[in-house]
Amino acid sequence: MSDKKPKKRVAHQKAKDSTENLSPSVRRLVKEYDLDVTQITGSGPSGRIGVGDVMEHLGDRVLPPQKKGGILDPKKGSSSRQTSVSQQIPYATTIFECVMASVLAEQRMMQSTGDGFELPVYYINACAKTLSTMPEILCDQLPISIGVRLEERQPNSQIPIISGVDKLDMTAIRKILSNLETLEEKTPAFTFCYHGASGSLMGGPATLSEGQIASLGVGKLHKRAVVGTLEEQDVLQTLPMCYVNLTYNSESIDTHYANRFLSLFVETLEKWPQ
Repeated sequence: MSDKKPKKRVAHQKAKDSTENLSPSVRRLVKEYDLDVTQITGSGPSGRIGVGDVMEHLGDRVLPPQKKGGILDPKKGSSSRQTSVSQQIPYATTIFECVMASVLAEQRMMQSTGDGFELPVYYINACAKTLSTMPEILCDQLPISIGVRLEERQPNSQIPIISGVDKLDMTAIRKILSNLETLEEKTPAFTFCYHGASGSLMGGPATLSEGQIASLGVGKLHKRAVVGTLEEQDVLQTLPMCYVNLTYNSESIDTHYANRFLSLFVETLEKWPQ
């Protein structure tokens, strides 16, 4: 009897140590699916396990039968899987508005020298900076990769991926955007969608596919009359603005973090350049 008790304590301690370095979203998945984390290969820094690693390990077991949200089959007494992925993934959307005066001022100055950038370059650069500030959004997976959709595509379709975007300057991003067809296409964990390209003021909520964590959308630039304050007096200003929205997997990202991410993204653009 004396030999067995220490072995149980050692085994329990080993299991505890194997999960204590995981993010809350990964721990939740491990617990929900009763997984052995020692059997999962991590792709993060120092082999850290991210949500994408768990999803890849699960494969076809992404959703347990009782959570698939399907229609009960009276003959088999089981749930038949829905074809719509959006019905299987619990997601939420948060929406902010962004004043683009600072970005447009720099854009005009750059264009006067013959070296200007289009708006998507600013958006993607600001997105990369924000993700670098909040790596927990992507479960600390580095380098940062962003799927880019500048035009309408079929729902759940694969889109071009910019890898290591956090290491790229704006000139490099501009060059990549001019040759998106040369990039690898797959389903990204994080997607940037420029809804303004098709004239839409706001393009959310987006449809998330399996393995996707979040999708950032930016709408068409438009002018609005806004009441501001100047020398403690209310003044009416006409400002260039756009709506930005973040659709996210609510099981992977807490609402507080989603709002914080979008707030930092807007702040980066409104205080451009920092």
